[in-house]
Amino acid sequence: WHCFVMALAFYFFVPASGIYAMQAYSADILRFCGVAEPLRILPYVGWAKLAGALATVGTIDLPQVGRRRLACFGSLGCFLAYMLLAWHISSPGLVPTAVATLAFFVFFFAWNAGYGSVQFVAVLEILPNEVRSVWAGQIYALVGIVEILIYQTFESLLLRGGATTFVSFGAVNAFAAAYA
Repeated sequence: WHCFVMALAFYFFVPASGIYAMQAYSADILRFCGVAEPLRILPYVGWAKLAGALATVGTIDLPQVGRRRLACFGSLGCFLAYMLLAWHISSPGLVPTAVATLAFFVFFFAWNAGYGSVQFVAVLEILPNEVRSVWAGQIYALVGIVEILIYQTFESLLLRGGATTFVSFGAVNAFAAAYA
């Protein structure tokens, strides 16, 4: 059970990072950042994610990098991006639109470098061979519920709280870095 709880907690941070809501509401978030025509730059989200995935592929098995450091990098990168977005929304004059927009793309790069495939691999490596399939299925199902709840509430929170939403998700990512 120790392995199950550890893998569940580790994988919980994938949807709790807010990635799926950030993707789904990208245009709205970019409007919050002050981007006049967000649809013109949305295709670059895919490029940021690809760059993060390639960074992971190139470094995940290096002894000086590894899974834990990538997980910490991803969590801290997402935390930093959320804090910059929150700062921009609460004080638009202090954080220019370009910086907030860059933070938005840093979020996707960092998430793919540190969360993307690392979490899936780590969960499977944590679980004992005898129960890996069954427990992994249970973990993915439980976390799927969290994913749906976050996805359904993110935009409402954003429209009501603005900066508070980003600070809250940033705190989750800081906790994820500490956990890793």
